[in-house]
Amino acid sequence: MSLTPITTSRLQGLAGNRGKTLTVTDPNGNVVVEAMERQADDRVEMVLDTAGGRWRVEQAVSSGSEITVLDSAGNAVAISSRGKVVLADGEVLSWERRNLPARYRLGDLWVAKGSWRSKRRFSAELSEAMLARDDKSMLVGIASLLTQHAVLRRRQLLGAAAGAGG
Repeated sequence: MSLTPITTSRLQGLAGNRGKTLTVTDPNGNVVVEAMERQADDRVEMVLDTAGGRWRVEQAVSSGSEITVLDSAGNAVAISSRGKVVLADGEVLSWERRNLPARYRLGDLWVAKGSWRSKRRFSAELSEAMLARDDKSMLVGIASLLTQHAVLRRRQLLGAAAGAGG
């Protein structure tokens, strides 16, 4: 499948296969990000494809919350942990999850919200600053993965709370 460069500020994400795949599309339905999970011995990996390149995203099983994004040469280009994404050049972007209403932010570059109708979907708005960045493909991929993980986690917690109340 051919991937389309990111040129629009509105995107839609859809997780498939129990969160093991993720597809992000623009308003015309063109795919701009695809991610697929692979299981390794000591970590979970996702291969993240965009028109701007391919990255491997690793999550150490022992840490659970820290992810490392590697370029095609195996160099770390970003690390996400404890509410921030640190890029290889030292730039730090905050990652925020807000509950009421549920919103997910990557600095001032990305704002997303989950769908009330489907725990597998989210919509995102990219800022002009994001659209102007050379590394927007990688950042949109990272933000998409973080958003989908947060949406799925929130739904699990809400489902557990509803089950406990009955």
